[in-house]
Amino acid sequence: MGLTAIQKRESSFAKAISRYFGYRFAIRNWRRLLELPAADEILKTMRDTRIVKPIVSEPPRGNIVVLAPHPDDEAIGPGGTLLCLAGSGSATLSLLLLTAGLPAERPIRRLESEATARRLGGSFHCLDLADGDIPVDEVTVARFAAAIDALAPDVLMLPFALDDHDDHRRANELLIKTADRLACHPEVWAYQVYGGVLCNVVVDITDVADAKRELIRTYSSQMAARDWANFSLGLAAWNSRFLPRRDTAFAEMFLVLPLRDYVGLVRNLFQGGVGYRSKRYQAK
Repeated sequence: MGLTAIQKRESSFAKAISRYFGYRFAIRNWRRLLELPAADEILKTMRDTRIVKPIVSEPPRGNIVVLAPHPDDEAIGPGGTLLCLAGSGSATLSLLLLTAGLPAERPIRRLESEATARRLGGSFHCLDLADGDIPVDEVTVARFAAAIDALAPDVLMLPFALDDHDDHRRANELLIKTADRLACHPEVWAYQVYGGVLCNVVVDITDVADAKRELIRTYSSQMAARDWANFSLGLAAWNSRFLPRRDTAFAEMFLVLPLRDYVGLVRNLFQGGVGYRSKRYQAK
C-alpha cells in the first residue's frame, strides 16, 4: 500500500471514530504510525520466543563502554548487569554521557553520574551535548567517534533503537553515522530503559536487585518526579519470565549483535526523520 493510500485510510478512520471521545486518547497522532514501515525489519523479529529464544548469559567481559544519553540511563537500564561486574576483575567500565541533562540541572546530575561511575568502579566521560537537541552534524559525529575510539570498547552498551525517547534514538543515529569510521569494532549490547527490546540475551540480576535500587537512587534529583527504582525493578521482574522459574527473580534484557549487524538492523529507522517524535529531530 502506498503512502497516499495509507494517509487516506488514516484520515477516514480518524473521522469515523471521532465521535467516540475515549478513542481520541488511544493514539495521539495517527500520522506517526507511518514510523512502522521503517521499523518493520526490527518489529518482525520481536516475537521473542517464536523466532529468537533468549539465552541466559553471564555479563559481558573485557573493556565495556556504557553510552548513556542522560545521567541515570545507565543505572535504570543495565545497572544490575554493571553491578554484577563491579569488583569482579573481569571487565573495565567507562560511562560515556551524551548530555548532562537540562541546563538548570546539569551541575547536580553530573555529580550524581560521577558518583555512580565511582560506585561501579568505572571512569566518567561526558560530551555535554544539548538535552533534547543532540546534533548529528559532522563536528558532533567526529567528537563521538573520537570518544568511542579513545575508550576502545570490546562491548558498547546503548539504549535500544526503538526505546521511547528521542534522545535515546538519537544515540543510535549517532552510532550509525559513526560506525564506518570507528577503528574499534565492539559488540553492541542494546539495553532497555522505557520499553520493550528485541531480546536475545538475558542477564539474571536477582542477587543485585536491591543494590540496583540503591544505585538508581543515587540520582536523587530525579526521584521526585518518579520512583525510577520502582519503575526499573518492575521491568526487571517482568523480564524474569525468561529465567528458570523461581519465586522472586529479576532480569535485564539485551539485544546483542556485532556492531555492523546492529547498525544494519536499525539503520532504516532514521531515514527522513521517521524514527522521531519531536519536530526538531524530524527536521535534522
